[in-house]
Amino acid sequence: MPEPWRSQTSHRMAVDTRTGAIGYLLSRRTNACCLEPLEGGAAWSAPLECVRAATPAEVAAVFSGGIGRPDPTTP
Repeated sequence: MPEPWRSQTSHRMAVDTRTGAIGYLLSRRTNACCLEPLEGGAAWSAPLECVRAATPAEVAAVFSGGIGRPDPTTP
């Protein structure tokens, strides 16, 4: 069974379920992983239990409508 943070896409895109933000999976640590927004910007960390693979539809929505960006007011 694949780990919840590992994306099934070639670029390892993942969703931070706390905010709905979608990003490239940059690294994985013992209890967290680091994501970078698909359209660039500052990377952020998320607990492993709050990260799952992004679906192709979610990734497409980021590029077509601007959803999936992290909320800058969220720590």
